[in-house]
Amino acid sequence: MTVVGERLFAARIDAELPLDVPDWRFLPVSKLVHSAHTLPDELNAACIALVKKLDLRFGAIDFAVDDRDVHYFLEINPNGQWAWLEELLHFPISKALVDLLSKALPE
Repeated sequence: MTVVGERLFAARIDAELPLDVPDWRFLPVSKLVHSAHTLPDELNAACIALVKKLDLRFGAIDFAVDDRDVHYFLEINPNGQWAWLEELLHFPISKALVDLLSKALPE
């Protein structure tokens, strides 16, 4: 989940991990399936609340999702990577960042 202000961009990354590969980040992008994802409303609200509680305006939040569609919080990155998601899934994250920064500028 990428949070920009109160805008949310959720991506799902599916991968078949061989037994000797501990994490999907060790696989080439061609072996991953990226898709837009919808989180439950309470999880969306919790993501925004966490970013605000940490006094951030941006957060890249990682979850693991099991076969029952239960989401497990892993971490939040205050400067996480997102550009490849914008490119692959056409998320307007750059525009959201520009909009957020523009509001922060003095008139």
